[in-house]
Amino acid sequence: MQMAESLFEQYLERSEHTLVAELYVASSFYCACKVNGAGIDPTEVASIGPAIVKRKHLLQRAKQIATTLGLDPSAFFDPIQYVDRYCEEMELDDDIRDAAHAMLETAEEKAITSGKPPSALAAGAVYAAALREDRQVNQEEVSEVANVSTVTIRKRYKELLKASSDDGLFEYEAGVEDLCEKLNLSSTVEQESKRVLSELFSTIDARSTDTMPRIAAVVHSVCLEHDETVTLEEVSSACDVPVSTITGGKDSDLQDLID
Repeated sequence: MQMAESLFEQYLERSEHTLVAELYVASSFYCACKVNGAGIDPTEVASIGPAIVKRKHLLQRAKQIATTLGLDPSAFFDPIQYVDRYCEEMELDDDIRDAAHAMLETAEEKAITSGKPPSALAAGAVYAAALREDRQVNQEEVSEVANVSTVTIRKRYKELLKASSDDGLFEYEAGVEDLCEKLNLSSTVEQESKRVLSELFSTIDARSTDTMPRIAAVVHSVCLEHDETVTLEEVSSACDVPVSTITGGKDSDLQDLID
């Protein structure tokens, strides 16, 4: 709070504009949080103030304060601070936090983070890292903590996985998610299907098989194992793969991993 007060006083001295006190106090508080590496979203700051403090206005004034006082602009766009907070609130292991950090660093190196909200990038990274570390986390949990929609999390998570995957596993993971969404399957089936495909991917046979038939075979087999009612015909229609091809993909290696 001391830093927030200091920033507000400094800006007050240098500003030639008439200030709306509540708005600038909230904006100063937001700037202080960012400079100190606190992963707080502007919506959260705006929601604790009076009606006059809107997210859009808060960000505009925060930018004015940062520019006027020469604050480090990178502090406002760093998703790492959000990752740490989300992992702490969700009680996720350090391995997941570190994996999310690594994904974001890779994404930044490949220039795919530009123009994207840091909170959304962090949410996508946490979800993607949890999948890679075989931790049962669903998008709704991340969405609630991060205040980011599940649609946005899906977009960011896929981008981050693709950027961090050098072996093509991303295509399988993204395919599972799309198929499960079309069939309205549970997160348990989705997570287990991704786990199975991840293990299958290390074999030569899995690499040489067309992506979608293998995905369809895995998802349907996992559904049967978890007593989720979905027919081969429904899977076939959802992914545009013949039933005979899906059945042919259910080899002994697949059944061993599911059993």
